[in-house]
Amino acid sequence: MATTAIEQLTNGNVPADMPRIEGVRHKFVTARGVRFHVAEAGETTATPVVMLHGWPSHWYCWRDCFAPMVEAGLRPIAIDLRGFGWSEKTKSGYRKAELAADVLAVLDIMGIQEFRLVGHDWGGALAFRLGLERHDRVEKLVLINTGHGYIPKDAATLKAFVGMYYMPMLGMPLFGPRLVRTGAVRAALTKDFVGNGTWTPEEAAIFFDKLDPHVTQQMYGTFVYGGELLTMLRGAPSRMATPTLFLYGDRDDAIRPALVRGMEDHADDYRLEVLPGLGHFPMEQAPEVVVPKIVDFVR
Repeated sequence: MATTAIEQLTNGNVPADMPRIEGVRHKFVTARGVRFHVAEAGETTATPVVMLHGWPSHWYCWRDCFAPMVEAGLRPIAIDLRGFGWSEKTKSGYRKAELAADVLAVLDIMGIQEFRLVGHDWGGALAFRLGLERHDRVEKLVLINTGHGYIPKDAATLKAFVGMYYMPMLGMPLFGPRLVRTGAVRAALTKDFVGNGTWTPEEAAIFFDKLDPHVTQQMYGTFVYGGELLTMLRGAPSRMATPTLFLYGDRDDAIRPALVRGMEDHADDYRLEVLPGLGHFPMEQAPEVVVPKIVDFVR
């Protein structure tokens, strides 16, 4: 555990297994008793853009965003969520409300109050929550292939949930961690996302080598078995006041088109942009298409 709240890393003490990106700085921030890894670039006086990854990713999924954001005069900040990447793994603390609290605590220690927010997958679920509840701090919001709290309660939604068949398995105690340990999850994801060009084999290894069986079970278990799914289906309690852009790759087998509906009726300033032919990780699959859209919105 770090002895100070912020531990700046230099080239000499960056973990050996951490990928390098020119111009990106690394630090560890201790917040809520947990040591979080943060990657950032740009001037510290520039407008901060916080980026939250999903599963099975970490900060490196935003690798193509850093340079364009700096060029646009922004300060990109990618946080490894609790248990992911180079952030500390804990026994508990993986309910989405706790993960959202982690993000705010890290930013508080970094001295950041207002910020723009980008979230993908589970990071998108956290970003949605923060944009909804803390629009005093979140100035703009970008959601990428994720769920939200305004999904219509109809047959189309029920049918679309078939794409999430893997969630109960990964979230099941004992069985879920075993799937990760045996390499079955890694093999399936490699086939899908290396096969469609989202990742090279080397990039896939950077993510899968940091994938933790217990953290995986907790992320999905709290959602499926811990009441979070029912809470989402009940719907968000208020309107989304934060200006929001939803980028959606329409070849996503998990987040199917029916699950993207509904937010337009519950947001003050909202735009959905469909990305034809792209899948669950559009910012990695086609950064030349997706990253400029993110930058243009958050600048």
